[in-house]
Amino acid sequence: MELYDAILPADGRIDNAFAAKVGTTIKALIPWQGQTLLSHTLSALQGIQQVRRIVVIGNAEVACEARCRGADAVIPPARSAPENIALGIRWLNGQPDGPTEKLLLLTTDLPFLSAEVLNSFLHECPINADLVVPVLRREVFEARFPNSPAIFVRLKDGYWTTGCVFCVSTSVYLRLLPLLESLFHSRKSQWKTALRVGPVVAWRFFTHQLTVPEIVQRAERLLQCRAFAHTKAPPEVAYDIDDLQDYDKAFNYLTRGANM
Repeated sequence: MELYDAILPADGRIDNAFAAKVGTTIKALIPWQGQTLLSHTLSALQGIQQVRRIVVIGNAEVACEARCRGADAVIPPARSAPENIALGIRWLNGQPDGPTEKLLLLTTDLPFLSAEVLNSFLHECPINADLVVPVLRREVFEARFPNSPAIFVRLKDGYWTTGCVFCVSTSVYLRLLPLLESLFHSRKSQWKTALRVGPVVAWRFFTHQLTVPEIVQRAERLLQCRAFAHTKAPPEVAYDIDDLQDYDKAFNYLTRGANM
């Protein structure tokens, strides 16, 4: 059985209207089923045997709850999401046995995450993959969450959305950190991001001529690692709460069933 150290970025913020309803500006501390989304995530991780240690990236308010709920470390955030993950790896490097060969990276805004969902996700992750990204067809996601506010990307082989749980090789992540930082800072411009993979590929993406396997092949060449698109990932890894609409819809799914 492969073991994973888990790193959880937990420093995301929500807008004022959403915060007024839920009583916090920190996404990870949004209340959910009698606890917070952070506690909900920690419970899911602690429910599976494959997770060895859990590192949370967050401020003092997050740290208090994370430590009470059994996180192994809480680290103040840096200036970017990629650097936050690197901080977690550096802490793991400082432990006597170092980090696991692969990391489990996940956001703390997944209301339907559970130990069963994580076990299902990990069961289909290839042992030889350096990077595993959940990629779900629209029809699969909407069968679980009909009429959801999720955003889908149109490709040649259908409409797709990505999830928020990833497996990545520790050494590969550190090697790619400069590239990830660059991509992070250009993330608000689709063209800038796409052009990093080349103008031909960018054009094929924006004209819906690419397939998921072709994107994986291009990613492997660009990143110099073995990538895997996890098309059998559970839909629950892709339903995240970014705004009030997502939150209200999640409660509808929870209290009234899937036919919403």
